[in-house]
Amino acid sequence: MIRHDCAPVSSRLAAIGESPLWSEREQAVYYIDCNAPALYRLTPATGEERAWKMPCRIGGVVLSESGPVVALKTGIFALDPIDGSLTEIAPAPLNDTALALHEARCDPAGRLWVGVINLGYVSHGKRGGAELFRLDGGRLVSCAEAAGGTVSNGLAWSRDGSTLYYADTAERIIWAFDYDVATGSVGRRREFHRLPEGMGVPDGATVDSEDGYWFACAGAGRLRRLAADGTLEHEFTTPCDWPTKPAFGGPQLETVFVTSLSIRGAKPGKEELEGRLFAMPAPVRGLTETLFKAIV
Repeated sequence: MIRHDCAPVSSRLAAIGESPLWSEREQAVYYIDCNAPALYRLTPATGEERAWKMPCRIGGVVLSESGPVVALKTGIFALDPIDGSLTEIAPAPLNDTALALHEARCDPAGRLWVGVINLGYVSHGKRGGAELFRLDGGRLVSCAEAAGGTVSNGLAWSRDGSTLYYADTAERIIWAFDYDVATGSVGRRREFHRLPEGMGVPDGATVDSEDGYWFACAGAGRLRRLAADGTLEHEFTTPCDWPTKPAFGGPQLETVFVTSLSIRGAKPGKEELEGRLFAMPAPVRGLTETLFKAIV
């Protein structure tokens, strides 16, 4: 196990901190709080932090040339960063109030993908209901190849875009799919990695410049880096027990930012750590996040 200097960079304690995302243009990291719904932007160089409150649960964020695009419980919306107004891009095609959009990401071509969380799993262990959607011409289209599961997480693409990674948190499995960047089509599925009992559950993820897949082991206070064949190469500790997602940032993409949650409570001595945003030096640089493009 490799221990790194992972330290808090924000004083905010999020209920469910998620979706860290680096803006190269702004040299700032965006992240969200799902349950106390808001989008945040932290500028590490100055410590300045800005907040945009959301009207309902927020499950993810991506960036476009004109600003953030957020996945809310009710749909996908473009956020005006000046006045905070929201413009609907696509409604959420969910008929069950226990389901919500969760874990948004853009593929290497700029297509927006978003998963689903079964909120009943969080509250009382209910299973099922997860899906993976692709934004197509103003509507969210379900991906049949990735149907099933309970909590969508771990969305990421390999460096060349030929592999889509997608985790089912409740089952502790990370899947890998063949992926066609030109068409956005998903192909053959295979098991990529399975977390053993006692190592928490797989949460959010990212891929580095050497094709390593990083993901948070929520509940176990760990980040894992997997090789392209799914083997465990490195494991990093975090100060919190409930990390939720890593993301690369900084001027040279040399920093790993990590969100965390506090709704599970904290062990004695960790009350001021669960729910914080952390940062640590990365042993390898990250990849630039693709901006959202409305592909029709």
